[in-house]
Amino acid sequence: MQSLGKASACTNTNIKLAPSGPGLFIDHCPSYQTLEGSRQVSLTLAPDGSVLSARFADAATNDNRLGACVLQSLLAWKLLPFAAAEPVEITQRVTFEPCVPINGTCVF
Repeated sequence: MQSLGKASACTNTNIKLAPSGPGLFIDHCPSYQTLEGSRQVSLTLAPDGSVLSARFADAATNDNRLGACVLQSLLAWKLLPFAAAEPVEITQRVTFEPCVPINGTCVF
């Protein structure tokens, strides 16, 4: 599973490419409000590669501490520029999975 690095706005949270196909995989320490399972996230991308907006399809995930933290991290991403006259919106599957603490420490 390819790591995309730590979620910059989150503590003990990693963003990776999903191992089972397109989408993102978020593993996190359960010190945050735990989220499990798959959600849909919509990203609006500017032609220069910046992320203009990010939101989950369901309000409960947007309002969750971990969900809000992941959205804040996604907004900081800078992707490769692409040829388009206007921003585009993409939707990705995001799978959340809490890590299992070993001796009280999250191991990723």
